[in-house]
Amino acid sequence: MNHTWGFLSVHTASPLDVETARASLLLRAHQSVHARYAVWAVCVALVWALRESVPVVNLLAWAIPFMVMAEVNWQVSRRATVTVPAGLKADLRAWQVRLWWMTVLNQSLCGSMVWWLGSSGQTGIEELATGLQLVYVGAAMINAATHPTTFVTGAWINLLSAVAFWLTRDSISWPLVLALVGAGAMVTRLSVEMADNLRESLRMRFEHDALMTQLAAEKQAAEDATRFKSDFLANISHEIRTPVSAIMGMSFLALKSNLTDRQRDYLQVIQQCSQHLHGLINQVLDFSKIEASMLTLEKTEFSLRAVLDSVQAINADKAAAKGLMLRVTAAQNIPRRLVGDPLRLTEILVNFISNGIKFTSQGHVLLTIESVDQRPGQVQLRFAVQDTGIGLSPDQMGRLFKSFSQADAGVSRQFGGTGLGLIISKRLAALMGGDVGANSEPGKGSLFWCTAWFELPVEASTDLTDTGSFKAAAWRQPDTWAATEPPPVDAELAWTAPDPANGTEGAQLCRQLAGLVAQDDPAALALAHAHESVLRQRLGPALDGLLRAMQRYRLPQAQRLLAQAGYEPLAATPSSATDHPPRATVLVVDDTPVNLTLMADLLAPHYRVRVAASAQRALDIAQGLQPPDVILLDVMMPVMDGYETLAKLRAHPSTAHLPVVFLTAKSQLEDEERALQLGAQDFITKPFSPPVLLMRLRTLLAWAAAQVAGRSQRATD
Repeated sequence: MNHTWGFLSVHTASPLDVETARASLLLRAHQSVHARYAVWAVCVALVWALRESVPVVNLLAWAIPFMVMAEVNWQVSRRATVTVPAGLKADLRAWQVRLWWMTVLNQSLCGSMVWWLGSSGQTGIEELATGLQLVYVGAAMINAATHPTTFVTGAWINLLSAVAFWLTRDSISWPLVLALVGAGAMVTRLSVEMADNLRESLRMRFEHDALMTQLAAEKQAAEDATRFKSDFLANISHEIRTPVSAIMGMSFLALKSNLTDRQRDYLQVIQQCSQHLHGLINQVLDFSKIEASMLTLEKTEFSLRAVLDSVQAINADKAAAKGLMLRVTAAQNIPRRLVGDPLRLTEILVNFISNGIKFTSQGHVLLTIESVDQRPGQVQLRFAVQDTGIGLSPDQMGRLFKSFSQADAGVSRQFGGTGLGLIISKRLAALMGGDVGANSEPGKGSLFWCTAWFELPVEASTDLTDTGSFKAAAWRQPDTWAATEPPPVDAELAWTAPDPANGTEGAQLCRQLAGLVAQDDPAALALAHAHESVLRQRLGPALDGLLRAMQRYRLPQAQRLLAQAGYEPLAATPSSATDHPPRATVLVVDDTPVNLTLMADLLAPHYRVRVAASAQRALDIAQGLQPPDVILLDVMMPVMDGYETLAKLRAHPSTAHLPVVFLTAKSQLEDEERALQLGAQDFITKPFSPPVLLMRLRTLLAWAAAQVAGRSQRATD
């Protein structure tokens, strides 16, 4: 069936037929709206020009109905422009029929022109009228493409009216009659071709719109999948890192206690495995973020020397265990400070050096740094790691820098690993505008290198002469951990021998316990466990609820339970500042009890520790009479997360300057950026190194003390 003829079928029309009908109707309607004044102008001009040649009655008998029809066209077309865009199939068909009748009437009125004007018998006037009819048909060609049925019907009515007029003349002008019939045949053919072209263009536009809609839906689905993957990575990272952090921290604490040799061996294996699992988790999550295009680089000013020291410290024990020499050398023209992502640079270098140590049994692993290119405000550095290990064959070299591919890929392979370290390094180097590569021969060691672009600070120095060389065996990481003792009890609440005047031993313990929970001191749980039998004799079954509350670190609830039993905290006992120098107070905020236990045991030998199992409790403590000196804050907590907690701390005058450190399993770059933008002083991800955490706390507390001293000095000036 030719879709250019006929009216729209309500039952069999395709979506393309419907959209074609809609578009053609709108096109015709808009053109008719704009044609009203042109028709009026032509009618008025024609009546004025022929007023002396043709009876005025004849002129008005034709012109007035034609002008009225133009007004009707205008009214109908205006309604069409409003209703057609949302019309259904039946509505569109009704409008096609309505406009068909409107065209038939228009062309019939125009076709009557030669009859009204030719009544005077003047051949010139008759020919003028016929010419004007042809002009009107030609003007209507603008609508010829919209609906051939309508246009062709109207055009033939007009032309056949003129043919009939000329056939009634005494001297029939056959050439004119044939010309009119030929014009009708020509415009019919042109109308069909124009309609086919219009339909084809609409088909292409319709398919294009459908394709764009499909692409938009697929784009939205891809964005949703990426968002889901991002959320999944963030959640799974948190859920994995939290228990790994607890395993690493608890094994670290256990190794500081009195153990048998076998127990120490077991715990060392646990700690080594947890560290290996930590590295594996980091690699898999980093690889997933790279594959999902979610990994972005930080741009901050950093010390290259600090990065090199960190890289060497991370790998020093591994090298020392194998008796290898680990050295770092840098060219004289290397800038001291750079602008870039120090964490990702450290990751690349650690991957390269770890591989070198893994495949080297004797000799050395050497890291060298040199400048290879410069631009205004930028420098490109080349980092190369040379080892004296087993080397690689050409076949093994071909498998490097590929996902999950390893040089030692056999089932009985000697060396472990995921095969992700090198591909991650390659992707990170590419993000830094550089590249990676390797050179190796079997038995002669390997050289792995990478290049990266860094920006230079405004005042860049090129002095790195202090880098020097270090022997891995001589490297010693700072160890600030003291022998683990039972967490000390604050001097103001120190337990004393039972005083008969104050009641029995059990009563004294209950009051002492009430004092500890009132101070949010995690030592309350250790005290309760140590004297559980005495407390049970005193409290009976109520002790079970009290222990459950303390084990979950719901210390305000424990305080209420003790108060209900009639026990209030012991009065504070003055202490000598010389005998008991005040220690800094650290508030640990986390909704996971095992994390609070870990942090309490880790920090107790060095600081006075307070704990909060919810964000609201943390705000109450921080805004109380004895605010802490620093807050260690988790991010993912129920009801109120860490970010909202920090915002409320910064908004309150009494806690606006309180140092806050995020200690969380969330490791996304955007998480760290958000924390620092909200005003956090530091952001530490789990699992963490206990000595590093203690060192960063010590540094932060020293900075905070200097800030307080500065504010006090300015206040007195």
